[in-house]
Amino acid sequence: MAIPSRFAEAATRTSIKGLTGWMINQKISFGSYKTSAINKGWTTGSSRILNQVYSELLNIGMRQSTENTDGRYSFILNNGAKAAEIFCQTNLSSEQTDFIIKRKWATTISNIEKVDYAFSATIVPLTSTDQESWQLLVTKNYDASKDTTRKVKIFNIPVAIEEGVATNGKESITIRPIRINKITKKNGKESKLPFKIRSGYELRMDDGVVCIINTYDNELWMYNDLDENTTFILASIASALMLTP
Repeated sequence: MAIPSRFAEAATRTSIKGLTGWMINQKISFGSYKTSAINKGWTTGSSRILNQVYSELLNIGMRQSTENTDGRYSFILNNGAKAAEIFCQTNLSSEQTDFIIKRKWATTISNIEKVDYAFSATIVPLTSTDQESWQLLVTKNYDASKDTTRKVKIFNIPVAIEEGVATNGKESITIRPIRINKITKKNGKESKLPFKIRSGYELRMDDGVVCIINTYDNELWMYNDLDENTTFILASIASALMLTP
């Protein structure tokens, strides 16, 4: 993912370690920041079939279903001088229609009708000099019945509305997803995707970018001209966002 050159010149890049590979006792680190082992709680879920029909003559079936999942995890982030405990929760509710085509083999094509997703986190400082907790919320919503951008409502990739904010009641940090449809392969060649994928987030204060989380390339960019407290809060928010699905 390309980082704007103007921002890169005024920021410091650090590699993110621990996002891929062995997930048992997963730990994340970037620069001087390290997390404890991610304490993952139970993930609960339920699914329900709303309607199901099948035509023996055409060998085509249709199934409408809903799914709900909830997950929790927590960890401690520290940089040797400051520490915070971060509690995270995810909630996902979705509705979709599956088209089952049976010929020589069965093929299932899914069409997403509705998505409601919420990711929330509470950042609790553990250092005595830091008093205020921060609350973080990212929501993602999609409703096919209200989508005017999709010319073909079936077999098309939907783009959800995603936005977020973090606040301590006095200050606010805007969270914006970054989406790309071009990737650079290991051989250096650029490849274009048929749809955009989320490659990370940018954090903004006073409408200016102060941090970029690039989960596609596993790197974090932090604006240099920030005080210690602000930098730590941004790192805490970034560490929580790195683990979002």
